[in-house]
Amino acid sequence: MKKLIIATLLLATNYASAQNVMSLYNMRHIPQVVYANPAFIPLGRVNVSIPGLGSQYAQVGKSNFVTSDVASVDEFGTLRLDVDKFLNGLEDENLLYAASYLEALHIGFSVDKNYFFIASNDRLTGEFIFPKEMAALITEVYDEKGIVNGHTIEGTKVQYSHVREFSLGWARSFTNELNIGARVKLLSGIANIRTNSSAFVVETPNANNDLASLIDINMQTSGLENYSDYSENPLRAIAGYSNYGYALDFGFDYKLNSKSRIAASVIDLMGTITWKENVKNYVAEDVRVDFNTIDWSDLVNPGSSDGLSGIYDSIVSKVDPTQEKLAYETITPTRVLASYGYFLTPKIEVTLLGEGVFAKNYFEPRLRIGIQGRVKRFLNYMVSYAIVDNQEEVNNLGVGFALNLGPLQVHALTDNIFDPLLYNNSFNPSLRVGLNLTMNRDYR
Repeated sequence: MKKLIIATLLLATNYASAQNVMSLYNMRHIPQVVYANPAFIPLGRVNVSIPGLGSQYAQVGKSNFVTSDVASVDEFGTLRLDVDKFLNGLEDENLLYAASYLEALHIGFSVDKNYFFIASNDRLTGEFIFPKEMAALITEVYDEKGIVNGHTIEGTKVQYSHVREFSLGWARSFTNELNIGARVKLLSGIANIRTNSSAFVVETPNANNDLASLIDINMQTSGLENYSDYSENPLRAIAGYSNYGYALDFGFDYKLNSKSRIAASVIDLMGTITWKENVKNYVAEDVRVDFNTIDWSDLVNPGSSDGLSGIYDSIVSKVDPTQEKLAYETITPTRVLASYGYFLTPKIEVTLLGEGVFAKNYFEPRLRIGIQGRVKRFLNYMVSYAIVDNQEEVNNLGVGFALNLGPLQVHALTDNIFDPLLYNNSFNPSLRVGLNLTMNRDYR
């Protein structure tokens, strides 16, 4: 469990950004397009994802704090931090996140004017929010700036959730112009961390050069006790724990005329999970702990947990988790998407797509323009550009393709394609790749 917590702190997942379906929305040649709008009937009359290689999604990112050129390697090969540049680049509140959406099963087939599909996916979602004041716990910052007595760190939050999703979907062509679809999801909660509040009041170091701190923390967890051993129990891996919830998707697709069409969908409506099994609550008020500052190189070194393990051990050793069966609920943000498409040619379409992400006390609008088309029967492509998106800068560009080699389909989609190359303040690249078998494809 300790390694899980540390890994989450180092690379946590943003619940609001996971599974960005906007690029998928513009690729109707991919069977998984039903995840963006269940009314989109794929071209293949029989579609099966290859187990373990089906449509897999990943995203990493951060908020707009500056990370470029804050570190360098000296002549001795040691990683050095430019403290002033690092501190000046931090915002009052900073976010790190990553996401994955792993498809285990996807089967879809047409029956007359109906299309049915079943799917199983694992969602890993969460976030790590930290205030600017937390930088004082990094050794190089402390060595140069020190810590004033009574240094307060508030507002650190960790959210992590591993949910297995089982779904059943249906779409029907009611007329030549109108498709309507819906999808029902059973959500099985595997693991969850939710920090309700936290506060650190750090004192000056003692004679042993340890920092002393009074800590207040209130954190709820579920399913973490045996999480590292979860994959070793096949039956448990299928069913999960008794942490269940549900969500609904529905949508429509309407052809206005031979040149244009409109569509809309609602994703994860009423998406909730009640966590009631293997629940542990960590509650501490004015608990005194001692710990060392964090070495910068350990903190940024991929795969290393040494940077935070000392602080984690210090806190947990002084906080006994309560094991009261206090169920709690988490809510999945609801997404509303709407689009207008215009055919420049029978094979090339321009689409204006808007999305609104709704969560408690939170709303994020997005607007994207895209071009999608096909080259004969073997290649489908998509190019998109974000007009409105608070996670992306003006250099944002998304691209995607589906290569059809007989019944075998290879697809790849990406957003913010330049982010890994430019590494600007905004850093939010994503990638979806997968292999499908699509049979009896209809190109009319």
